[in-house]
Amino acid sequence: MTDDLGQTDYELLGIAENVPVELIRSARNGWAKKHHPDSGTDPDPELMKRINAACDRLSDPDARRAYDEELREEREEHAQRERKERADEARRQRARSADQASKVGDAFRAQSQQAGPPGAPPSTPRSRAQSQQAGPAGAPPSTPRSRAQSQQAGPAGAPPRTPRWPPPGPSPTPPSQPRSSPRQATPPPFSSPWASPAGSRSVYTVVYDQTPAVDRNRLTVFLRLIMVIPHAIWSCFYGFAALVVTFIAWFTIISTGRYPDAMYDFVAGFVRFYVRFQGYLYLVTDEFPPFDGGEHPDYPVKVRIPPPPAHLDGVTTALRVFLLIPVYILYYVLSIWMQVVAIAFWFVAVFTGKTAASLIDAVRFPMAYTARAFAYWLLLTDGWPPLND
Repeated sequence: MTDDLGQTDYELLGIAENVPVELIRSARNGWAKKHHPDSGTDPDPELMKRINAACDRLSDPDARRAYDEELREEREEHAQRERKERADEARRQRARSADQASKVGDAFRAQSQQAGPPGAPPSTPRSRAQSQQAGPAGAPPSTPRSRAQSQQAGPAGAPPRTPRWPPPGPSPTPPSQPRSSPRQATPPPFSSPWASPAGSRSVYTVVYDQTPAVDRNRLTVFLRLIMVIPHAIWSCFYGFAALVVTFIAWFTIISTGRYPDAMYDFVAGFVRFYVRFQGYLYLVTDEFPPFDGGEHPDYPVKVRIPPPPAHLDGVTTALRVFLLIPVYILYYVLSIWMQVVAIAFWFVAVFTGKTAASLIDAVRFPMAYTARAFAYWLLLTDGWPPLND
């Protein structure tokens, strides 16, 4: 089901049709930065209204299922109309070609049927059978002859001639008619603000999302550096174990091209834990983070890591320590930025008890890049961490 501009909700948001709900919300946040009426770089209230409606529809499982069914039926009807139009156009083309060939054939036969010796008065039009049977004016009717015999024979009473091949003079042939190809419907091009090159996925495999808190607990914000001590200690042990597992997986990927599933899940759990720990440390949320590396989809700071890939490139894995240098430099700069912004959060939350969601969005990109940098560092993906959130 398309809108007035011929776009589906998926095309409007710039996402694939099988993406999870987290990516749908992430896509809306990306468009809001550009087209939000109050804070966007290119405000467009009508477009944002359509984007919000599409996101709400696709975020609800029942509404999305009904929308997908209507979209499938609409596409089937469109395909049937296209097939009918192509069949009708093919029939019309065949009829035009047959009519043109018939006209050319009639003209050719009329030219070849004109008979009579030179100087004789023009004869009245005769049918093809009469022209084959009749000779010169006044001659007795002859027996029917084939076309080849008529071409070989001369005037009445002349000896027969030996056939010549090829016959003299060019023989007209019906002009060939170009076949027109069926019309193919091409959907209008659509580009997303974070579109990847053709053939690649529309978003990065490691996805970060956050639901920032507006009303803050002043006490927990004031004591935040003390409250994160248990997580800081646990992250040292958890991170050391993840480094050991990654070192073993490094040899496995180089030799086999695969990341063992158990090792992959363990390292992915550390990345999820560490990002939640960073979100709590930098005041993105007041909710105390869990100590394990599970998904925890209800936690305000979320990291989605896909299942183990079927194949990882051994060359980029072997050179990861060198490829990681620019990634680490950018991560270091962004970590300083997060610390500066977190200090501003601390003062605002302690004195006012609130933090605007737009202020929390200032650390969204650094947090997203932290998740993707750690996934790239720990060999969970071959993709270079993108410079967007």
